[in-house]
Amino acid sequence: REIVLDLLQCHNVAGALEKQQLGCHMLLNMLNAKDLNNKVHVDFAQIAVSKLGLIARTDDSELCELLILILCSSSELTGCRDTIVEMELLGFIRSETIHANMRLGNAYLTMYQNIANNSEMRDRIIDENLLKRFTAMAEQKNPEVNLAVMAALYCVTCR
Repeated sequence: REIVLDLLQCHNVAGALEKQQLGCHMLLNMLNAKDLNNKVHVDFAQIAVSKLGLIARTDDSELCELLILILCSSSELTGCRDTIVEMELLGFIRSETIHANMRLGNAYLTMYQNIANNSEMRDRIIDENLLKRFTAMAEQKNPEVNLAVMAALYCVTCR
């Protein structure tokens, strides 16, 4: 676990990008284990998400894609939702990454649904960029994406 945290924060050294990518892949695999009842797993996930600031600011397309997948998986954990919102990680997600493929678009929408299921979080995640992204996704005229957009909007706007 310490190795993953070190890799996520690696910068200004030779091979930093590759190390960050490796750290993200390892973290995603650990999150996908979904041991939601294990406090150690949940605590580690929250700490790891708090270390994603450097990754969120990258221009590397693979890291951008991994960030969306990591945030989607970690958004299933209550503590991670708080960290995602507090660190404003959602604002760093690039629209072109969301539209890169349907898997990333669905992961993005699922993440918003997970976060918006908490009434305290709803007001904190709605902004102009969110509505622009959802609109752009709906303009793809893909029935599956449109259904996911409607479900995400429903979760975000519920009172």
